[in-house]
Amino acid sequence: MDCGPTAIQAVAQSTALPGEDERELASPAAVWRLLERQGITEKVVKILHAVVYRYHVRFADRCQVGRIFLTGDAEQVMPPWIGEGMASDIRGVATLCRKLHAVITGALPESLLDHYAEERKPHVREMTSHAVFFGLTPRAGVATGPR
Repeated sequence: MDCGPTAIQAVAQSTALPGEDERELASPAAVWRLLERQGITEKVVKILHAVVYRYHVRFADRCQVGRIFLTGDAEQVMPPWIGEGMASDIRGVATLCRKLHAVITGALPESLLDHYAEERKPHVREMTSHAVFFGLTPRAGVATGPR
């Protein structure tokens, strides 16, 4: 559907709590309750579609087998709430490219590549933890981690 240059896509976010019915959460009445709490009315917004999104948190068990490396979404999947997934992917690829360049040009030994995954893991897990926190905070008020 081409909405034209004046269309704006907006996402209203709320965390589904245990026992809540996902069909009810995506109903027009539930979406309007969420929007109205933010001061948004039918005068300025038309709901075209509502869906319950299930986020995923996944980490690859290993990111290197010989000369084959996993990076980006093949390495980890994190919730979208702080926009960190793609940023983390870009940092991972940039790090791997710098290391590969150093090894290919002979500036550093091939063993440098053995540390790629271990160097990335703490940062990726911390950013994932932040994304989960911010995804749960608006509704639940307290982050308890992935469900």
